[in-house]
Amino acid sequence: MNYLIIDIGNTLAKIAVYKNGEELEFEKCKSEVLQEKSFEYIEKYNISKGILSNVGVLDETVLDNLKQKINLIVLDNDTPLPFINNYQSKNTLGVDRIAVMAAASVYKSPVLVIDMGTCITYDYLNENKEYSGGAISPGIQMRFDSLNNYTSRLPKIKFNPKYNISEGVNTVTSIEKGVLNGVIHEINGIIDDYTIINSAVKVIVTGGNSGFVSGKLKYEICICEKLAVLGLLEISNFN
Repeated sequence: MNYLIIDIGNTLAKIAVYKNGEELEFEKCKSEVLQEKSFEYIEKYNISKGILSNVGVLDETVLDNLKQKINLIVLDNDTPLPFINNYQSKNTLGVDRIAVMAAASVYKSPVLVIDMGTCITYDYLNENKEYSGGAISPGIQMRFDSLNNYTSRLPKIKFNPKYNISEGVNTVTSIEKGVLNGVIHEINGIIDDYTIINSAVKVIVTGGNSGFVSGKLKYEICICEKLAVLGLLEISNFN
């Protein structure tokens, strides 16, 4: 059976089609064209089931139209999950964090997922598939923006994931070095904390800015930009 997977983030939406665990289609799009793109795949692959995760903005009319087309699971805090959710305030837990923990649940070892998007989130699933939470900190662009927003003279800088961290020889490179080195040291420090809990922890980095940390951390990591999509597939299979 073909499944439609829709992952709506703060910036872009991801749409994927899977059949028996195999990816047939994957693309990113703006939310304005989400219905059009989804309907194209529904017709092309004769899709009758799907799952949707939304942390962005989605027109209710679009959601209603999708529900009329297919049997659609809209991920929320009441959706049955392939892991044990011990988060204390489940009603405030983002569905994006739920999705990546579902993807982590396929591993036998404990997993730390670092999602580098608008915010940087850290979520930990232990070896018993129990989730209790993690941490949330400002994303890279948010850090650059805050220096401009909360000062009178510091310039606004747009983050480029291909940046190499250089010496701070002027104001712009000083900001870049401070923000980017700060992110690297933060991530290394968080991983330090979880290796104390279990030295066998597997670290997976996902999100739009995940490529930035490649080769920059002191730990071996796995980068998987589609982790939330894979987690949604796990949840749909579980249901």
